[in-house]
Amino acid sequence: MDTFDKWKNYTYYKGEIQNPFSGWNFGKAFWWNVEKYAVEAGDDKKPGKLSDTMVAYIRELHWEGPGHYDTTKAEMLERATELYTHGVWSSEYISIKRSTFQQAVKSSKLND
Repeated sequence: MDTFDKWKNYTYYKGEIQNPFSGWNFGKAFWWNVEKYAVEAGDDKKPGKLSDTMVAYIRELHWEGPGHYDTTKAEMLERATELYTHGVWSSEYISIKRSTFQQAVKSSKLND
């Protein structure tokens, strides 16, 4: 398997040693780290989808971890996929129903 094949289904991580989004794009930097974690775990990722390792990472560290969520697992996955698709990140958006996507984008930009 050549290098391209290894990362072709990943959106943000392409094998870089350092996160190219760090310091200027919080959301993409977050997803780069999650994808790198998944690649290192040997995940079989489908294009545009969260892999099992990515879901476990988000579930354990950002959904169940804080202990204050009112979204179901299905809602969390739907919201996480939406954030992934747009390259933004907000743990509040996946955890709290009253949090909106617009708030997630604003929060992500504030962390840039």
